[in-house]
Amino acid sequence: MGWLWNDYNKTNSNECTTSKSTYMKDNLKHILQMSASGKSVDGCPVLNPKKEEINPTNNMPDLRNAKQSWQKMDLPTEREISTIPKKDGSLWEYPSPQQMYNAMVRKGKIDTITGKEIPEEDVESMVNVHNFLNELCWQEVLNWERFSQKKEDPNVKLVKFTGRPNDLTPRARFYHELSKLFPEKISGNLPFDRHDWFVQRSNGQMVRYIIDFYEQADDEETGEPVFSCDIRPGLDNVSNCLERFNKYWFDNQK
Repeated sequence: MGWLWNDYNKTNSNECTTSKSTYMKDNLKHILQMSASGKSVDGCPVLNPKKEEINPTNNMPDLRNAKQSWQKMDLPTEREISTIPKKDGSLWEYPSPQQMYNAMVRKGKIDTITGKEIPEEDVESMVNVHNFLNELCWQEVLNWERFSQKKEDPNVKLVKFTGRPNDLTPRARFYHELSKLFPEKISGNLPFDRHDWFVQRSNGQMVRYIIDFYEQADDEETGEPVFSCDIRPGLDNVSNCLERFNKYWFDNQK
């Protein structure tokens, strides 16, 4: 049904290990939540004293690339190019580590006087993991598209996306309630973030994909944190409902 366990450090595993430190895991969650949302993690509106123009494709203001006055090290300002195509045919760009650091300052995740809370030297690694997760999410979207369209569509594009960390999906709520009846079989964890991706097919049809990000139990061998993603088309029409049912049936026949 579109579940994806992501592996950052291993090539033949189904898990995503990001760092041995707990604060890295927590702050990576903040980065995922901020990367596609115009709201802070606690749901309060973004403080925007300069009335910055918000980009409608990702609900984010333009990210500054200037170094903060208290920074002791220079963070990279180069932006990584994704493999994800935009509506105009170009590729989406990920924020640079410096831009993401500045975004965390704006969201109140970093003390603007001391610069403490998120070590500067960890930002680049967190951004790398963030980018890696998004790339794997896009590959899973393409897997859905190949299954539903019965062919490869080279013109599938990500038109826009938005973060909805405070909007619990019916599916996540259902599994959470079901875990109370079957705690040994079903995890009761709620997703720590949610993204909605709006994907356009070559025929012009728009499909909304829902991505729930979950924090799993730490790896038993290494103690490193693990994340998983649940990716599927939104139940916006009969076609999407049939696609999800058919995919579920197909996956369970393997």
